[in-house]
Amino acid sequence: MHLRQNDQSTALRMLQHALDIARANGEVERIAAALNVNGEIKILRNEPLEALSVYEEALDLSSRVDDDWDTANAVQGLGRAYALQDRIEEAISAHMEAKATYVRIGNDLGEANALHRVGGLYLRQNRYADATSAYEAAKEIFNSIQNEQGEGSSADGLGDVYSSQGRFEEAIPMYEEARNIYSRIGEERGAGNATNSLAAVYRSQTRYSEAISEYEKALNIFSSMQDAELGKLKALLGLGRLYNTQGQYPKAASTYKDILKTYSVLGDQHDGAKTMIKLATVYRKQSRHSEAGNLFAEAEQIYASLQDRLGKAKAARGLGLTLMSEQRHPEAMASLHGRSDDAGECTAILQRLESQLRSTQSG
Repeated sequence: MHLRQNDQSTALRMLQHALDIARANGEVERIAAALNVNGEIKILRNEPLEALSVYEEALDLSSRVDDDWDTANAVQGLGRAYALQDRIEEAISAHMEAKATYVRIGNDLGEANALHRVGGLYLRQNRYADATSAYEAAKEIFNSIQNEQGEGSSADGLGDVYSSQGRFEEAIPMYEEARNIYSRIGEERGAGNATNSLAAVYRSQTRYSEAISEYEKALNIFSSMQDAELGKLKALLGLGRLYNTQGQYPKAASTYKDILKTYSVLGDQHDGAKTMIKLATVYRKQSRHSEAGNLFAEAEQIYASLQDRLGKAKAARGLGLTLMSEQRHPEAMASLHGRSDDAGECTAILQRLESQLRSTQSG
């Protein structure tokens, strides 16, 4: 489920109203059901502590009235909250407990959802065989109840399992299946994510033209959506890396500019500075030294404000190399002596530049 921030706030207000009515009337089952939905929204808002509190109340209430359905949903929710806190073993235990309840009451959808979540947790632990079994079992159940959303997500999960093991030829058909299902049911976000994953597999196989094609497809999907900056960013990062690797510097520069805009929207100064260094490096390769130098200097200032000494040293290194490329050796040396606060990094930079300077002078 994907809800925008405004939609989440509206849903919470509506739920609070429903809860107030249910509490006033003493309707325990309705209170538990509303709390479970409330917990779901807390999870979507990345508020695990609040979600735990809500789900624990829902579990307490539903257990009192022997409401197996809401009990299982509350335990499942606890598993998701634990997972957000990296309490993986507790999360697995909770999902397996929920699965057992779903099986007992004959709820196939709940069982499949629990298996799917366990598959993702096993993957985080690199328990690939267990992850594969869980995702395959979930996929089979989703297929039997004609739940295409779940089936597509399980195929996506299997693609991740295979890709993590370097089993790329097995990952590709899983990502393709996931994308086809998502596209068929109009789930654009899922289709875009599967396309990004497919592109990453092709990149790992050095099938660069196919990787570029898939990243471009993903970018087109996410560019037509609202609240899709992260998916768009992933596609742009993949394209920038590939264009740079292949020496397609004008395309790389254009892509890094788009990445900078996206980081600006997200308010991410650190990764913005990192991208500035990449763009500046491309400019240096194009002999656009003035533009490169300005970007390295700007990145250095950002890193300094963030108190990131290594980032600042990397920016200083780039600026020094740019000045060296312009045969401005004294300025390059002065820049590095005066600006890099990371002693080890600075020493390595100076040794390299001094070696270059001696080579230039001896020539």
